[in-house]
Amino acid sequence: MPPNFKDQNEYFYHGGWTPEMDNLLLTSILREKQMHSFEGTVIPVEFLYEAEATIEEETGVRVNRDDVYNRLQFLEHRYRSFKGLVDHAGTRWDKPSNKVFASEKTWTAILKNSEFIGAYTVDGEPGFKQMQMLFSGDGLKQNKNQEVITISDTTVEDVEIDKTNRLGKVHVRGQSSSATLNPSNRFDEVGNISDRESSNGKQVASCASSSPNAWRHRPYE
Repeated sequence: MPPNFKDQNEYFYHGGWTPEMDNLLLTSILREKQMHSFEGTVIPVEFLYEAEATIEEETGVRVNRDDVYNRLQFLEHRYRSFKGLVDHAGTRWDKPSNKVFASEKTWTAILKNSEFIGAYTVDGEPGFKQMQMLFSGDGLKQNKNQEVITISDTTVEDVEIDKTNRLGKVHVRGQSSSATLNPSNRFDEVGNISDRESSNGKQVASCASSSPNAWRHRPYE
């Protein structure tokens, strides 16, 4: 058995975020992508505003685009971490119970690389199905004259991830947070990301890393 770690919620929810808000965020983005026939990992900026409105309407909590953007980064980190765990040799994911089984030796080796994997020692990723639909797209497709963000776009360089964001510590207006964000920042300034021109001349930004393969190949960092 793996050693005792913190409750899963202690890894996932900081600064006022809740499981309901995560579900609303993922559901809203997926719904908009389906309605507008956006495939792959492209997320038009308008979809972020829709997610903001949905969260506020359903929960009464006001968030801004910075909050939504940073939370998407963290949700992708969760997705890739859990996927790396279940793909690791010696682990078995029982989907009906959403639990991951492995020998003590295997758990020790995995947890040595990333304490965050401790979030999955009791229960698996609760939002994995939705996260997989959003973050595992094979290609990109976008409409003309749409400003978009691209999750895991390897063409984007010089992206800096604040470690606090990767731990899910985001700012919700009116509530305390250990992460420091400037609510007045424009979208091209969120997360220290500088927008670049994509190959088709449209503005894109990465919602994850300039080197997403690092997460895919080394999911426990």
